[in-house]
Amino acid sequence: MKKLVLLLLALFLIVTPVFSAGKTEDARATQKTEIDFQVWVTPNLTVEYWEGLVADFEKKNPDIKVNIIQAITGESTADNFLRSRLAAGNFPDVSHVFTEDMFIEAGAFLPLPIDDDVRRLRNLDGMIKEDGNLYTYDSITLVHGLVYYNKQLFAQAGIKTPPQTQAELDAACEQLLRAGIVPMTVAGADWIAGFALSIFAAPQVFYNNTVWYKDKNEGKVSFYDADWRDALTRYKAMYDKGYIYKGAPAMDYNDSQQFFLDGKAAMYPMGSWFSGAPEAVNADFEIGVFAPPTKDGTIYMSAIANRNGYAVSSTSKNPEAAIALAKYMGLDPYAVSKRLALEGGFSDMENADDYAYDMTYIQEEVNEIYKNAKVMTNNYNHPVGANPPDGFTDALTVAGQMLFTGGSVQGAMNELQTYWNTNQGQ
Repeated sequence: MKKLVLLLLALFLIVTPVFSAGKTEDARATQKTEIDFQVWVTPNLTVEYWEGLVADFEKKNPDIKVNIIQAITGESTADNFLRSRLAAGNFPDVSHVFTEDMFIEAGAFLPLPIDDDVRRLRNLDGMIKEDGNLYTYDSITLVHGLVYYNKQLFAQAGIKTPPQTQAELDAACEQLLRAGIVPMTVAGADWIAGFALSIFAAPQVFYNNTVWYKDKNEGKVSFYDADWRDALTRYKAMYDKGYIYKGAPAMDYNDSQQFFLDGKAAMYPMGSWFSGAPEAVNADFEIGVFAPPTKDGTIYMSAIANRNGYAVSSTSKNPEAAIALAKYMGLDPYAVSKRLALEGGFSDMENADDYAYDMTYIQEEVNEIYKNAKVMTNNYNHPVGANPPDGFTDALTVAGQMLFTGGSVQGAMNELQTYWNTNQGQ
């Protein structure tokens, strides 16, 4: 009997720690710090992409659990979604933000620590605001202004080299039309209508005046000036002549991109991120790329630098965990190189070699253009000497859509001028 008691006692002592350990493990699991992370899903930055990065972050930070919140697609950026969340009082802990100034002014963002890693940013001084604070972590430059083309369709139409001047682009479009080929696809049903307008306007408007937005705020320039009038007139003519697919008003971002990938249009204006899209690399035809043609053929490149960063909510209940995630997404070599590979960007870190990635053949072409072009940084909803008013991209979209649906150049200029004056005070 004594032996039986001792045996039972031994078994109890062995089993008890197992149950205790289980309870401890459960307790640890429930003690994880939870944070919400807003992402913007695009054809390149898919749900799987974000989930993969979050999984890597959680592996490196086992005490943090990240809940992914997907912004509503179809917007020019996630900012409209974030504005709604801010007004509703449920702002995410970490945001993938585009036009941060409106949220900074609203007191929505927390100033971020500037440590040795952050000091490796080549453009750190340009990212620090007038109040002396840094509000987003970001370390890449993306090229906005590019035109991709189907080399097979170009050859079929007898076009031997991509156009550099606007006259050459017009001639190429005429050759494509004569060959029964749609020259260009643009999504007219969403933000691409304004984005493509910006692509073709930037080398003229913003390169001629690299502080155009600042001058607009000071009343020195206007959307009625010659550069904007010429750009809008040309954009409308491209659609009216059939250079841009006539079905554009009914196409969204995904539809337009697929239209190009299906070989139904010869050209596709888009940013550098398309150069890393798996569906682009694996297309049934070879894709080339050129800078938007200019009047004199000079190659200008519009790009955005350190403007799509990761911010932390000023009301986050777990700011340390949120800062860790924002820094990982914006500065970690693994996370950043993943994004660079998908979006064809360029690292802005002093230790850029740590962010190297295997370029696709299309990205190699983008890289060559970038190295040899005159680069003009920031346009669209990014500073050109100053910040545009909140939601200016929406006005660009409306203007572009007006030109696709029978509206006048004067009406498009009125839309841009009125929106800016109403929302920026000049």
